[in-house]
Amino acid sequence: MAHRRPPSLFWITLLDPSSAELRIPSTAATKYFNNEVPKDPITLSANGGYSWEIKVEKFGEGLWFANGWMNVVQDAQFHFGEMLLFKIVDHPCIGSIKMSVYSSNGCERSLQLPPVEADVLVLDDDDDDPFFISVISRSHNTMLRLPRDFVRLAKIEDKETVILKGLGGHEWLMGVGLDRGNPTARYFLSSGWLDFKRSNNLSEGDTCVFKFLRSENKMWLQKVTKRPFSQNPTTTQTPKNNRGGSSVVKQQADVAVAKRPRGRPRKQQHGTAPP
Repeated sequence: MAHRRPPSLFWITLLDPSSAELRIPSTAATKYFNNEVPKDPITLSANGGYSWEIKVEKFGEGLWFANGWMNVVQDAQFHFGEMLLFKIVDHPCIGSIKMSVYSSNGCERSLQLPPVEADVLVLDDDDDDPFFISVISRSHNTMLRLPRDFVRLAKIEDKETVILKGLGGHEWLMGVGLDRGNPTARYFLSSGWLDFKRSNNLSEGDTCVFKFLRSENKMWLQKVTKRPFSQNPTTTQTPKNNRGGSSVVKQQADVAVAKRPRGRPRKQQHGTAPP
C-alpha cells in the first residue's frame, strides 16, 4: 500500500504583526528551501480571494519573506499572537504557498474584504506645492501609502526619511519605505506613522490633506475633515495662515477641492502550534 506524503507546512507565531519582513523558521528554511533564496517570487494566497507576490531574501543566516510582505500585513491586518500556517502547494518547487491565519484561541480567522477607500488625488496648488487627499481606513493602521506622482513631484524617491509636520506644528521623523513586490513600486511611510496618527487623533473615515512644503523640504498634514457622526456637521481642523497651530471650524461632511492641476529585520518567534 502506497504511503501518502506528509504535507509540507510550517507555523509562525506573530510577535511583531506590523513588521515589514517575516523570518522563515530555520527548520523550514532548511527542509523546504535548502537555505537558498528562490530565483523567482513566491505566490502567497489566503482565503477571501487574496493573492500576493513575495520575494524571499537572506539576511544573515536566515531566510525572510521580504519584498511584498508589507502588502500582506496591510491586507490581513494581523494581531499580536496570531499563528500563521504556511502550506507549500508545489513542493519541492516552492512556487506557491497557501497561508491560513489562526487567532490566539486556535480558531481560523477569515480575512476581511479589502477596505473601500476614496480616490487619492495628486494636485499642485497655487504655490506649486504638491499634495494628496487620503481617507483613513484600516489599511492605515501601520502605514501611510504615498501616491507615486506625489513622491515624484516632491522628489523623495531616493530619501530614506522625511519630516512630517502635524496640525499643531509638531514634527515627526518618518521612515520612507519602498515595496517592489508588485508590478509597480509602492512608497509608504511606516516608521513613526503610528505615533503620528495617534497624536493627531486620526480615526477611520477621516479625510486628510497631506502636502509637501518645498520651501521647508518637509511634508505637512494640512487639513483633517473628521468623519461625520449622525446628521451633525463635522468638525474640521485646519491650520492658520502662518502654518502653525490649528483652528476648529464647522463644515458639512462633503469635501470639495477646487485646485488647478500641477539593517536588520526584527525577529519573529516560530515553531509548531495547534490546532
